[in-house]
Amino acid sequence: KTYWFNEERLKAEIDAPLQIAADHGMSVAAILLIQNAAQSADPELGQLLQHPDYSGTLYTMPDMTTPESVHAYAAMVSFLAERYSKADMRISHWIIHNEVDGGVHWTNMGPDVPSATYMDTYLKSMRLVYNIVHQYDANAEAFISLAHGWTEPAGGGWYSVTDLLDLMNGFSTAEGDFFWAPAYHSYSTEIANPRVWEDPAVSFSMQTANVSMRNLEVLDAWTSKPENMYRGTEKRRVWLSEAGVGSGISTAAYDDETLYEQAAGFAYSWLKIEALDGIEGLQWHNWYDHPDEGAKLGLRKYNDETWHGEAKPVWYAYKAAATDSQDEYFAGQGFAETVGEEWGKIQTVTE
Repeated sequence: KTYWFNEERLKAEIDAPLQIAADHGMSVAAILLIQNAAQSADPELGQLLQHPDYSGTLYTMPDMTTPESVHAYAAMVSFLAERYSKADMRISHWIIHNEVDGGVHWTNMGPDVPSATYMDTYLKSMRLVYNIVHQYDANAEAFISLAHGWTEPAGGGWYSVTDLLDLMNGFSTAEGDFFWAPAYHSYSTEIANPRVWEDPAVSFSMQTANVSMRNLEVLDAWTSKPENMYRGTEKRRVWLSEAGVGSGISTAAYDDETLYEQAAGFAYSWLKIEALDGIEGLQWHNWYDHPDEGAKLGLRKYNDETWHGEAKPVWYAYKAAATDSQDEYFAGQGFAETVGEEWGKIQTVTE
């Protein structure tokens, strides 16, 4: 079959930023999302990809139930994988859908779907992407996107992350393992509160309800268990693919103390990331504050006529991280004194 693509749109929206990233030696991740049929540029194709049990929200689980749907999905993935596996336009991290534990909102295949049924379908999608991408780039990685909930769901009608990861392991053992890994969104439950080192909704136990920047040790401990490793021997390192520290709610005025504490919260979090072998890296969210997010998460202020994307204190802390000036900068800003006894501490995780 022949499938057609809008190359001018690809050049403008994907090629150009990937080429800029390659020029700067940056590793790039892509999040693969399936819009519902009504939102699709081609509604007929959108209907082909939309899961037959889809019940609403913007994004759908792809339809993996008919050859026609799977072939169209595979053709798209193959086209993208071949095009973006070159040195000057490379996607190295393929994140398969968004916050999969929140399927009813982000990867919809109907309400109240049993978790095993849901993950059986999800894993078909992920394995299809993984196998196709690896025809063009043997070093590309595939990730399952997960929100901050751990043993408890992060939202109403959601799944617990631990249940989904256990199912991922079970299906991988039964059907043949492949190298997938978690892409985690380790926000605090009080997303606008910059004092992440005080997050009361988490614990240093594998039974914690949530995982935030405060207890990243839980994710590290998960990667160290043989039953969670690729073929029982190789760690599936976690990437914090969407995470950040807030600086107050979106409707509040900027406050110097809260802005400073956001920078301290980042520095505290970064020291944990550096120390934990099971955490691969961090993709901060967001670049600029955004009024629709509820919390001011940006490294910069609103990119509007008032603030013009002005750099916040956290931007300078982020800039210093992982450089020779990191320790001097963090010390000069007094972050250790602000955080107190939690500064630089790696906690022991209990069962």
